[in-house]
Amino acid sequence: MGMVAPDAAQRAMEAKLQAMRPKFVAQVTQRLFALEDLRDMHEADPGDERIRAELIHGAHKLAGIAGMFGEPDLGELARVTENALGQHDPEALDRLDELLGEMAIIATEE
Repeated sequence: MGMVAPDAAQRAMEAKLQAMRPKFVAQVTQRLFALEDLRDMHEADPGDERIRAELIHGAHKLAGIAGMFGEPDLGELARVTENALGQHDPEALDRLDELLGEMAIIATEE
């Protein structure tokens, strides 16, 4: 069995990722709604650590997959949001709102 040329392998991987893009957009949409609900719950009860933990986990998961689908800025924003929430940064909700805005843009694509 011969080796696949690096360019051909890269093109094949890019084609697979592009084919999966609609699924990524659907996941972003689903996560957007879930994070919006959690954000509202957190705003109503900022001391509930379970809600904060779910927000952190949601941002973490988003950060993990965003770069793979050609959204490195979204991934970085998700990481910044995750860290801000985890450190009880006073600007955490601003970061979360920014993240939700970026997710909304992606959710309306395609």
